Amino acid sequence: MEVSLNYDTCIASGNCGYIAPDIFQNLEEHEGFVSLRKEQPSKSEWPAVQRAGRLCPSGTIFLTGGGEGQDEEEEPDGKVERPRSRGSAS
Repeated sequence: MEVSLNYDTCIASGNCGYIAPDIFQNLEEHEGFVSLRKEQPSKSEWPAVQRAGRLCPSGTIFLTGGGEGQDEEEEPDGKVERPRSRGSAS
């Protein structure tokens, strides 16, 4: 799995750095905006990275590759599908 970020969409929520601190960091000198510590996390780090991607409110985190053990919710282009809120009217 490879991780990439769209820095233009980051809103500095800090979720990623909290969930996967070995991969993402939210530096105060950058007003809390995300920076990437590692582009290729180890297989044991995948679950946290995938969770950070799902919980990113701005869709800044993109995951590609990885094969076995990948999240079923990941779309072919690498963008992680966000769960729909339960309270939305249809």
